[in-house]
Amino acid sequence: MAALTLYSLLWTALWPLLRLLARCEAVARKIGFSPWPESWALSRRMASEQGSPHVLFPTSAPQREVLWIHCASLGEAKGVAGMLPNLEDKAAEILLTAGTLTGLEFLRGEAALRFGHREKSPRVRVEMAPFDHLPHVGKFLDGNRVAVLCLYEVEIWPHYLRACRERNIPVLLAAARLSSRAYARLRPFTQLYARLLGSLDFIQTQSEADTQRFQALGVKPPLGLETGADFRLLHYLQRASATTDAGKLPGLPGQGRGFAFISLHLAELRILLPTLRAFPSQVPVWVFPRLPQELNRFRKLLHPLGFRDFSGDSVEETLDPNTRLGRETLQGPRLLVCRWGMVSPLLTSCYACFVGGSLIGRGCHNLWEPWLAGLRICFGPSLENQETPARFLLETKEGVIVRSPDELNRYILSMLPFIGRDRLNRSQVDFPEGMRIDAQAANKRFGEVVSRAFAESTRRAMPQIY
Repeated sequence: MAALTLYSLLWTALWPLLRLLARCEAVARKIGFSPWPESWALSRRMASEQGSPHVLFPTSAPQREVLWIHCASLGEAKGVAGMLPNLEDKAAEILLTAGTLTGLEFLRGEAALRFGHREKSPRVRVEMAPFDHLPHVGKFLDGNRVAVLCLYEVEIWPHYLRACRERNIPVLLAAARLSSRAYARLRPFTQLYARLLGSLDFIQTQSEADTQRFQALGVKPPLGLETGADFRLLHYLQRASATTDAGKLPGLPGQGRGFAFISLHLAELRILLPTLRAFPSQVPVWVFPRLPQELNRFRKLLHPLGFRDFSGDSVEETLDPNTRLGRETLQGPRLLVCRWGMVSPLLTSCYACFVGGSLIGRGCHNLWEPWLAGLRICFGPSLENQETPARFLLETKEGVIVRSPDELNRYILSMLPFIGRDRLNRSQVDFPEGMRIDAQAANKRFGEVVSRAFAESTRRAMPQIY
C-alpha cells in the first residue's frame, strides 16, 4: 500500500514538469526543432486524453461501448493485430494504443489494412497511450468512452487499473507473461504485485508455466485465469495465408545473400563487434537495432566499420539490381537499418540471421518473423520471451543456440558455403498444427470473455434500485 501511495505522489510531483515539457515539445516541433528524441512523444501523450482525431471510418457509438486495447511496443502490437479479427464484432468501437511510436504506426497500418474498406466493421481509433497519472488516465477513459480495457502481455500499470476500478470498467489481460526470472525478482514484492493483479477481471496466459506462476501469487480473477497463447503467432499466420500462388511470401523474390542481426541491443552489439569486423566482405550484413534511443550509439560503433544508414521508404528500390541504389546494396553492403518496422521486407534479401536479446538475458525477440521469411536462425541462450517458438525451432533443427561470440562465428562460417542459395519457402501449412489450433482456440475464448466483460460493464453501470 505504501509503495502505491509513493508511486502516486511521484506522478503528482512530476506532472507539472511533464506538462511544461510537452508544451515546449509541441512548440519546438512546429518550427522544425527536436529538443529530445521523437520517441518521447510527450505532447502526443498529453493530447490523447480527450479522444482522437485519427478515425479510420465513421460511425456512432453509444456511451461507454468502446473496447480499449493497449500494448507496449511493436512486438506486442503484432500480437494485438493477431487478436483483432476475432474482436471486431465484440464492440461498437475499438481503441488501440501503444507506448511507442513504432507500435503506434504499426497499429495504424494494420487497422487501416484490416478495417479501412469494410463498412460494417467497428470504428477504430489509434492513439498514443496515456501516461500512468491517475487524473490523466481518468480523462482518457471518460473522453474515449471506454467500457472494457484489454492489456497485452505485461502492461500492468497501477493507475490504469485504479482508474478502471473507480469507474467499474472490467480489465482483461491477454497473452500474459510471467517468466521465471521475473517471478524471482517479484518475490520480495509478492503482496504488492498480487494486489495489482487483483484488479484484473480475467487473465489469459501464454503458457501453462505462466499460469502456474500467476496461481502461485494467489491471483483469482472473477472471470477466470486460463492458459492461452501468444497471439503474435496469429499475426504471422495471417501473413502466411497471404502467400502468392508460388507459395512464397509477398515481397522480393530471389536468393538470400545476406546475414541479418535482428532486434540487437547495444550491449549485444559491443559483444559482437569482433564478429562484425571479421565478417567476409562479399556477404551483405544488415543490423536492426532493438531500441530507437540506442540508434546514435549504434552509428558511432558501426560507421567506422563501413556501415551506412538505411532509412528509405522503398525496399523494392533498395534491393532492385536494376537501380543504382539496388546495385550498391547487392554488392556486399553493411547496412544499419534506421527505420523500425522494416524487418519483414528486408529479410527477403537474407539467408540467415541472429536474433537479439538472447545473449544478454533480455529474452529472445521475434523468432517467428525470420522463420516465416525462410531464414536459417540462431539465437543465444536467453529465451524467456520466445520459449515456444525456440522449442519448435530446436526440435525441428531449424534453429541453433549460440552461447558466445565464438560459437556465433563458427555458425556464420558454416553458413558461408550456402549464402546465395534460395531461402526456404514458408506458407501457412508449415506452422506447427498444434500451436495453430491452440492459438486460434485461445483467441476465440478471449473473444467470448470480452463479450462477457461488456455485459458485466453494462450491468455495473446500471443504477441499483432497492
